[in-house]
Amino acid sequence: MAQGLIIPILFDTATERMHIDMLEKLITKTFGPIERLYLLDCILAHHQEWNDYIIQVIGFVLDTEPFVALDGIRVRGVLSSVTQTIQTNPKDKGSVRLLITLSKKYQAILLGDHLIDSMEQVAKLSKHMMSKSLLSQLNQLKKQEKK
Repeated sequence: MAQGLIIPILFDTATERMHIDMLEKLITKTFGPIERLYLLDCILAHHQEWNDYIIQVIGFVLDTEPFVALDGIRVRGVLSSVTQTIQTNPKDKGSVRLLITLSKKYQAILLGDHLIDSMEQVAKLSKHMMSKSLLSQLNQLKKQEKK
């Protein structure tokens, strides 16, 4: 379903808000963590610049309980794409929200794979006001990492 339905919608320039609302319901109400992780893998495999809709869908994937079993490779893939988005648009709100979700819900993987510094570098590129909150959260995680 991810390859045949969702991915084409996400990467189509004619995608509309109603499509994303439909995808949100599908992802949050129907997909389990395995399907959501597969969807994330499909998105990461496309290596295209992310638009607002893709960022929102990844937010649905990461923010829906039970949470997906992320690993360092996937987090690095998300960080790489978010970096490109923020470099293109330093005030992008969705990217910062996505990073906040990672910093709050996936702390164990960030700490275990030593990804805090990488996230901090991306957060410092952002000019969105929420990036200050993100940097504060990352500083708290850095303190935990040192213990």
